[in-house]
Amino acid sequence: MPSSRPKSIVVANSKGGCGKTTLATNLAAFFANSGKATALVDYDPQASSSHWLKLRPESAAPIVGIAAYTQPGAQETRSFHIRLPRDIQRVVIDTPAALTGTLLYHQISAADLIVIPIVPSPFDIHAAENFIHELQMSGVLQEESKQILVVANRVRQNTVMFKRLSD
Repeated sequence: MPSSRPKSIVVANSKGGCGKTTLATNLAAFFANSGKATALVDYDPQASSSHWLKLRPESAAPIVGIAAYTQPGAQETRSFHIRLPRDIQRVVIDTPAALTGTLLYHQISAADLIVIPIVPSPFDIHAAENFIHELQMSGVLQEESKQILVVANRVRQNTVMFKRLSD
């Protein structure tokens, strides 16, 4: 049994198309290539993270894939279905779009880091503002160890949209 629980990174935003899966798969690959025992948990019914894992070369650093978007079989519980191997050091969670309410709370509550990708459009900025506000209102961010990282995707520095994102 490891001496401490694995570090958990949740990649989330209520808006689709902002780069959640791309960021989640890149983070998982980074941790695995750094020698950390890594799991990539795919909660998105589109299963893009799981598909990416299947396409990954066998020679690449190993990543344990957990298809959390699927339902457990009749003979297993949900917690058994999404269990992590004991030696996992890093868990990257790819969430679906439209994540709100109780589902959002459960995804975020165990996370050490919440990564929120945003693309530079008025619609995406508005959705991200609402999402961050919902995180703040949920109370899950009141823990001192909980951190949020906002990642600006597909934006160039020194542009009007970069300034809007920064603001």
